[in-house]
Amino acid sequence: MDQTVHESEYATNSKKIDCRKIVFASDFDDTLYHHDKRGLLESDVEAIEKFQKAGNIFVLCTGRPAILRDDIQDLIKDRIRFDYEIYSCGSMILDQNQQVILSRALPETFVRKAAELTGHVPFKAHQKGRILYSANMDSLDADQGVNMKDPDLLLEDEVYEISFPKNDPLARQAIKALKLVPGAACYENAVVADFVRDDVSKATGLDFICTLEHVLSENSAAMGDSFNDFSMIEHAKTGFTFPDADQKLKEIADFEAQSVGEALLKLMDNRD
Repeated sequence: MDQTVHESEYATNSKKIDCRKIVFASDFDDTLYHHDKRGLLESDVEAIEKFQKAGNIFVLCTGRPAILRDDIQDLIKDRIRFDYEIYSCGSMILDQNQQVILSRALPETFVRKAAELTGHVPFKAHQKGRILYSANMDSLDADQGVNMKDPDLLLEDEVYEISFPKNDPLARQAIKALKLVPGAACYENAVVADFVRDDVSKATGLDFICTLEHVLSENSAAMGDSFNDFSMIEHAKTGFTFPDADQKLKEIADFEAQSVGEALLKLMDNRD
């Protein structure tokens, strides 16, 4: 299994730094799309369009795998055209044409350790073209995935993210054990724990796009609602979260906002 880093060759092209353009990364679940029946806010769509028309960059940044891109677009009814899309907590980045411009897979040694858990611990693994899930994994993605009866399926292709449900006792034990295995980082929210390569995060994804767009890090911004958003909220020059977010997120955020749209308008107002 090839563990090389795949990056688009044009990421290194030289160009004058753009001191006006803002790169804004938004989490998806319960940040851009609300699962409390509000869905995608019309005010957010309008603010994103205004933000992009002003020459800025709007980025989707999610823990979901790229294979679920169509599901995301179905939920938002194709109302937003993202400039870039960051999946699997920074492990894979797509451009506006849905071409992969960066991919960073988990080390094979870590994947082999996870494969040993197949059969008795519920988890799912994200590969480039499929989701593998264990037979005892109650997964909303199961109809789009492959039942991992054979652990060797994990080794057939690169794995970008492995996710465990935190409500399962066996999964919690596995999370604790795998945190000790070198080569991977764990990002958690209230529901799942996601393992990705240890040099990958939502923050590294944001940095990559800033470099690609020749934008200074001081012109970066991000918004999220959960602990897997911690790195990008802390790392961005301007970090946003919600007023009802966990106190730890509120402590590292620069501002609180009721919506992505409110955050974008605040950024643009400060530029005028």
